Amino acid sequence: MNGSDALNSDGRPRHHGGVATVPGLGFVGIEFQRSFSSNTLRGVGRDAAHVLSLLDRSRRPQRRRSPGPSSP
Repeated sequence: MNGSDALNSDGRPRHHGGVATVPGLGFVGIEFQRSFSSNTLRGVGRDAAHVLSLLDRSRRPQRRRSPGPSSP
């Protein structure tokens, strides 16, 4: 993948709620990204927090649940 994979043929970001289709990349400030206010100062902070939490979650290795105590 390269940087051009992050944009569609119109030059708009390919994303789902701000998380790009390119691993590790996120966007904020996109019109109607997650809400009507996404591209304003009022909404961009909420979107940034959401995108960062999703990117952080995707970076962490998945922990396997340890099996509970076995029943006799």
